[in-house]
Amino acid sequence: MGEENLRITNTQLNIVRDFHRPEMMLLGFKHRSSLPEVIYSKPANFMYPDDQNIIGSKKLFRALWQRCLEREKIAVCLFLAKRKSVPRYVALVPVEAEQSKDNNYRSLLSGDGFKIVYLPEAKHIRNIDLCDWNSTANTASDEEVDLFQKIIKKLRIDYQPNMINDPNLELLQSNLLALSLDIKTDDRGLARVQDPVVQDERIAKFLPEYEELFGNEIEPAKKRSAPRSEASVGASRAPKVAKIDGEQLGSNEYVNQLIADGRLTNCTVAQLCQILKTHFDVEPPKSMTKAKLVDRIKTLSS
Repeated sequence: MGEENLRITNTQLNIVRDFHRPEMMLLGFKHRSSLPEVIYSKPANFMYPDDQNIIGSKKLFRALWQRCLEREKIAVCLFLAKRKSVPRYVALVPVEAEQSKDNNYRSLLSGDGFKIVYLPEAKHIRNIDLCDWNSTANTASDEEVDLFQKIIKKLRIDYQPNMINDPNLELLQSNLLALSLDIKTDDRGLARVQDPVVQDERIAKFLPEYEELFGNEIEPAKKRSAPRSEASVGASRAPKVAKIDGEQLGSNEYVNQLIADGRLTNCTVAQLCQILKTHFDVEPPKSMTKAKLVDRIKTLSS
């Protein structure tokens, strides 16, 4: 603060990070219709009761879930998932499981509870002008639609997930095998997907028709650089000042001219010490800075 430096220890920094403990803080209730159907800022979670850590959690959870379900309410909460994480505003949406006759693992996993929906913040909301592109002026003709239907059919690929491995895991596995067993494996990753060159050859015959319907693509004009002002042009064309010649420092007239022109700062520390020793019979200390040497010369010359 001001001119003082504040020292923050790791303990104080951890206290600030752990300002809230991991919990679900209830803020209020709203009608379910107030939550938009299409809302996404982060994958949702599912919440279950836990009597092992909180005694009576199942009864409270069941009562809250049943009441929210009957009145079509959602609970707005402040949720901190773990220590040192960012608190998020969430909506607890009651979900009722469908009665399934199949006794498989999917029916066992799906149950009654609350879906934790992360509410978007101001930074997650974008104002998109749909009228800019969704207008009659941008409507495509039947011929243009038919052309792209043909292109889409040509670009279809036979996607088989069991034939494609995760590139990151595959690279890690190949590196481990190479280091431990000196075995080189195939780590092409997504290279098993259709080659882009082959895909380009498939749609090459549609390019003339595409250019006929849509015309040639016009490259955007390159932005010109801003014109420089006359002052900047004059400064760039100004002649460079020559460096101080050490041999000329022996002349008293040359040194006086440097002092009058204010060009002592162009001299090095060694040259300033030479001026003091030669013209003023002063032996400056080695620890004296350049600014003090210049001030000393000006004081002695006045």
